[in-house]
Amino acid sequence: MKILLRADASEQFGASRAMRSIVLGGEFARRGHDVTFASLKGSFDLLPLNSNDSAYSGIKKIELEESELMDTKALKAKSAKGAYDLTFVDGPHLSEKYEESLTSISKSLAVLDDAPSRKHLAKILIDPAFGRRPAEYKDLLPHDASILTGARFAALRPEFLAMRPKSLARRGKTKAALRDSKHIVIHFGLSDSNNLTCKILEALKQVEIPIETSVVIGRVNTHQAEIEQASNLLKKKAQVLIGHEDMASLLRDCDLVIGIPGNSAWERCCMGVPSFHVAANTVHESINKNMAGIGAIFDLGSHQNLSPDAVAKEITRHFTDELLLVTMSQSAALLCDGNGANRIVEHLEAHSGL
Repeated sequence: MKILLRADASEQFGASRAMRSIVLGGEFARRGHDVTFASLKGSFDLLPLNSNDSAYSGIKKIELEESELMDTKALKAKSAKGAYDLTFVDGPHLSEKYEESLTSISKSLAVLDDAPSRKHLAKILIDPAFGRRPAEYKDLLPHDASILTGARFAALRPEFLAMRPKSLARRGKTKAALRDSKHIVIHFGLSDSNNLTCKILEALKQVEIPIETSVVIGRVNTHQAEIEQASNLLKKKAQVLIGHEDMASLLRDCDLVIGIPGNSAWERCCMGVPSFHVAANTVHESINKNMAGIGAIFDLGSHQNLSPDAVAKEITRHFTDELLLVTMSQSAALLCDGNGANRIVEHLEAHSGL
C-alpha cells in the first residue's frame, strides 16, 4: 500500500517528530509497503540516521520549499500518480485545515501528537506520552477514531531495541564498578533554543566526582561556539558531538543523561538509562511530572528556574547513592521496550485494511 509521512525538521520545528515518522516509515517499508516521506527541504539531512543504514533507503523523499509546507497541490504535483492509502501527519503547525486538504490525495489519515490541545480530522491518533489516556482526545477526534496512547507506542529506531539487553545488563554493576565509570550525556535536542546545555555544563564545573561528559547537539544549534568553550572549562574536557548518529551506543555506555522529554526520552527508557529532565514548555512539565511520579526520571523543573547549583547537588547525590540510579533505571525500562513502531504498524495492518 502507499504510505505518506508528512513531518518537518528544522531549527524551528526540532527533529523528534520527523524522526519518529521516519522510523514508522522504515517499519512500513520493511513490511513491503510503498513509503514516501514529504518534508521541508533539508529535513532528512538533520535527522541522526546512520548513513549506512539500509532500513530507510527504500523510503522515497519529497522536499518542500517553505512556501509549500501547507500547499497540498504542490505536494500532489511532486507525488507519484494515484492517491495514498494512508497519510501520517506529525507537527503542531500542520493544522486541522491542512488535514482536511490532505483528504484530496489520501484515502485515510493518521496523526501523531504530543498533547490533547487541538482538533483533528484523522481517524487514527497516536500519542506516546506516558500517562496519556485516550479519553483526553474524546472531543478532539471523530467519534469512531482509533486512539493509541502511551510509551508502548513510541516509535524508536531498531538499534535501540537491539542494544537494550546489554544496556540493561550494565545497570546492575556493583557500587565499586559504578564509581569507576561516571559518564554523563547532555542532549537537549536539535536546536536547544534556550541554551540549556551551557547551564548544565556550568553545573558540572561544581561537581567534585570525576566525570566524563559527552555533549550532543544538532547541526542547527546556534550556540555551538559557546558550548565548545564551556566544554573546555570542565575538569575533564567534554567531547562535543554534532549531529551524532549512533545514539544507541552512546546511551548504552553512559550512566546518566540530562535532557528534555520527547522521542529521545523513550530511547533512554528503552535502554534503561537514568535521566534528569528539564521542561522547556508546559507539555514537558506534564510529561516530566508523570514520569517522575513513578521514579523513571528526576525532574529538574522548568528551564526558567534551572539552577546550576541545584543540578550539581543532584548529580552528586545520585552518583553517591547507587540505589537512586539503579531504581530509576529499572522504572524507566518498564515504560518502553522499543517495540512501539512494530505495534503501531501491526495495529494499522489489522484494523485499517493495509
